[in-house]
Amino acid sequence: MEPVYIAITMDSNEPLRVMQFERGPMRGHRLPLGATWVDSAHWVREATPENIANEISRACPSEGMTDDGRVVQLPKVLSWRVIRKEDVPVDRSYRDAWVDDGSAVVHDLEKCRHIHRAQMREEVAARIHVLNVTGSKGDVKRQELVDAMDDPRIDAAQTLDELRLVKAPS
Repeated sequence: MEPVYIAITMDSNEPLRVMQFERGPMRGHRLPLGATWVDSAHWVREATPENIANEISRACPSEGMTDDGRVVQLPKVLSWRVIRKEDVPVDRSYRDAWVDDGSAVVHDLEKCRHIHRAQMREEVAARIHVLNVTGSKGDVKRQELVDAMDDPRIDAAQTLDELRLVKAPS
């Protein structure tokens, strides 16, 4: 049986989570809630709302424990829904910008811009480091790299393809 895909919206500005709900037959010595044994080592379960909700509550607990033993609150599930595998973007480069619009998993372009700037910032920092280590006198090049963070094309981009065209100068 193919897995069922679930879009899980969390609070606390967490990225959208996409979970595969395994229906089986799966191998295991422990029977999940809502499952039945096929034989002595394999189980199956239906993707009922109850079984899915139980699996989500197991995968997304409301509390956790720190290394020093303190109990902390974890992000909570706001909503979930069954989606098709085709509804999940294949390109995961902006994974933390995924949102569920109710019909598909789409990219929040504002979050994509933030991620894009962070990726450019890392690339620029590495290039500036190379200039510093090599003793290059490329002050103009350094400034050009720093200015790339304020490229107006980042804010003007209306699609991911337009955003991907904005790169730090080489």
